[in-house]
Amino acid sequence: MAEPGVDRSEVESARALLRRMFDAAVDAAQPARAVPLHLPAPPRGRTIVVGAGKASAAMAQALEGAWPAPLEGVVVTRYGHAVPCRHIEVLGTLPDHFTGTGYRVTPVVGLVHPPFELQADPFEVEEIFEVPLAFLMDGMNHQVRSIDLPGAGGRRSFYTMPYGRFFIWGATAAMLRNLFHFMRA
Repeated sequence: MAEPGVDRSEVESARALLRRMFDAAVDAAQPARAVPLHLPAPPRGRTIVVGAGKASAAMAQALEGAWPAPLEGVVVTRYGHAVPCRHIEVLGTLPDHFTGTGYRVTPVVGLVHPPFELQADPFEVEEIFEVPLAFLMDGMNHQVRSIDLPGAGGRRSFYTMPYGRFFIWGATAAMLRNLFHFMRA
């Protein structure tokens, strides 16, 4: 039942306008339309694509359709969101990991074939190094350590995986521990 003083035809007209606006916005955000508009010029050498997230497979498909040069890589997406690609292998993700500082991280598992170049964010990564998968998947190399936080912070425990002169710890070690459990299942 319509409210008094409300013209039903005006409501339907407004509803139709809002629906057209919504449909236009969704269409404009489709990877096949949006991705090609934001691609840089191809660099010299190989182009390697790495992606993750629900829309990453559709974005990889759009990239393949628009990219003027050879490319390869891995894209990881959630179950049910894969689309066929010619050059990019689409895998899956591990469950989200929530860090002690409140970040939500979606761990990505992929295969990268050398040679390739990595560029670390100096604010996030101290050093990039390789660790054999066999080492990471051996539970004997996983440790739990604890630290007493100052003030009323209490005690905090976290995983570590010491490897030679390297020390894998915190969220990275916890996500690798989760991968370890998935690989054992």
